[in-house]
Parts: sequence; structure tokens; C-alpha cells
Amino acid sequence: MSERLMELYAEFAEHMDTQIGRLIDTIDALGQLENTLVVYMLGDNGAAAEGASTARRTSCAT
Repeated sequence: MSERLMELYAEFAEHMDTQIGRLIDTIDALGQLENTLVVYMLGDNGAAAEGASTARRTSCAT
């Protein structure tokens, strides 16, 4: 199960990389790349095993 979750995470990361690249290309084509700050934050604990039957669920209180 954890191998599959890692595969899914890798696929997600690759898809996001492609889509962010498209966004950057569009901003560049509009001539606004020099006026643009892109901040991309990924915070999902990576390929953690939350879906596994032995995983502990954690929560963050704010």
C-alpha cells in the first residue's frame, strides 16, 4: 500500500510541475514574468502512509 501512495505522490508532483510550468510560460508570454513573484508551497507530509491500516492519524491545531 505505501508503495502505491508513493507512486501517487510522485505522479501528483509531476503533474503540478507541468501545470506550474504552463503557468510560468503564460505569464512570460504576457510579458509579466519580471513583475511576478511565484510562491509554491507543498505541505502534505509527502508520501506518508495515512491511507494504510496501520497509520496513525495526526491533526494540527491552530
